[in-house]
Amino acid sequence: MAQYEEDVDVNGHKRGEINFNENLIEHRKGDYMLNENGTYYYRTLKDGENIHGKQLLHYSDILTKEGSALNSIDFLDSDDIEKSSFGTFVKDASLIGAMFIPGGIGTAIAGATIF
Repeated sequence: MAQYEEDVDVNGHKRGEINFNENLIEHRKGDYMLNENGTYYYRTLKDGENIHGKQLLHYSDILTKEGSALNSIDFLDSDDIEKSSFGTFVKDASLIGAMFIPGGIGTAIAGATIF
C-alpha cells in the first residue's frame, strides 16, 4: 500500500528542509496515503526501493473483485482489513501445505509465492 516515506508538514515540507515545521506535521513516515477518492491504494515500487515494512499486494489478492460475494469467501484474498483471522490461517496453511507436493510442484509453488 502507498505509504509516506518521511514526515511531511502541512506546507508539504519534509523533515530536514529549512522550512519544515515540527509542530505542524500532517503525515508521519509510514502513514498510508489516500487517493483523490479518499481511499487507500497500492502503488508500484521504484526500482531498488526497499520493501521492508510495506504491505505488498500479492497476485492471489486480486483473484476476486473487492466487495463481491465471492470475495467474502475467497480465503486467498487478504488485501483488506475485513479479512478474518481464520481466512488468513487457511490461506497460509494451504500455501505451506502445497509446498510439500512432490515432483517439483511444491518447489514451483514456493517460488511463485515469493513474488
